[in-house]
Amino acid sequence: MCRRLIWFAEIERETYRQAGFLVPRQARMSEARYGFNLDDVLLHDLGLPIGGASSHYIFISAFCCSTLLARLLDEAPNCLVLREPGILGQLAMVRYRPGTPEASAEREKDWRTWAGLGLRLLTRTFEPSQTVIVKAADVCNTMGDVILADDPRSKGVLLSVGLRTFILSVLKLEDRRKWTRRRAAFWHKTLRLFPALNGVNVAELDDARKAAYVWLVTAALWDRFRKQADPERLLLMDGEEVSEDPARALRNVTAFFGLPLEESRLEEISTNPVLSHHAKFTDRVYDAATRRSDRADWETRFGAEADRAMEWAAPIQQALESDGVKLGAMAGVEGKEVLQCSA
Repeated sequence: MCRRLIWFAEIERETYRQAGFLVPRQARMSEARYGFNLDDVLLHDLGLPIGGASSHYIFISAFCCSTLLARLLDEAPNCLVLREPGILGQLAMVRYRPGTPEASAEREKDWRTWAGLGLRLLTRTFEPSQTVIVKAADVCNTMGDVILADDPRSKGVLLSVGLRTFILSVLKLEDRRKWTRRRAAFWHKTLRLFPALNGVNVAELDDARKAAYVWLVTAALWDRFRKQADPERLLLMDGEEVSEDPARALRNVTAFFGLPLEESRLEEISTNPVLSHHAKFTDRVYDAATRRSDRADWETRFGAEADRAMEWAAPIQQALESDGVKLGAMAGVEGKEVLQCSA
């Protein structure tokens, strides 16, 4: 944005189905790159009629079976699914920056201009009848209010897993631990909206507590989002529902988005090999039973660390609630999972 440039690359239709993430490192794109001045693209955009394809969004906590849900939606008629498009993540990460209130207000005004442009660029489809479904990266939780305000037709699913499941999901893989360290550091540096989280010394936390911190940030952002949005435009969903009964989860999401899905087509999707393989590692056999077995293994290996992290998170949750932040949008909260530990 400082250089006022935007770059485009051609992507084949099949790439949208195959790529786990729509960023250059993860998706096959044409070698040719086309660079344009941002202001020129904005001027062109302002001259276009209001409209474009309908778009709906899946907001995530991370590690919540969102890629599986996106792959299911790939099979639904007339859906163009975008998995974590880079432009949306870039916009989300630059919305909040440290600075004086005056500078932040001016930056917000400028940022909203570019956010509107980015959102409109995401509504281009291969066929006029298609609806765009965006699985947004977790950082996009900073801009849920702007996303829904951009188009009154848009709706959003808030997809998460409970705190304990999230912690265990992070601890099981080294690359997820590294991701969590980076994300926790990023949130602590840039996001100063919630006093109960501002005082956390992230650098001194172990990986389990950093995972809890990231989960709490998502909870706080979603509470803020829900207070600004029409409740009829948001659907809360537990990622475990997607894992345990994918067909039912797909039926619920398509019905909420207003997408036609005949029962016969749903039955076909229910037998699709996508349901018996890992959503991100498609050559690996993986289903609900495998996930349950894995969960038991995670508990054996990392349960004690998860206990300590949840104990650490409990007073922060209470402080957030004292500040008026309700965590009810997050999976597991109604069962007081934050305050529970295993035997």
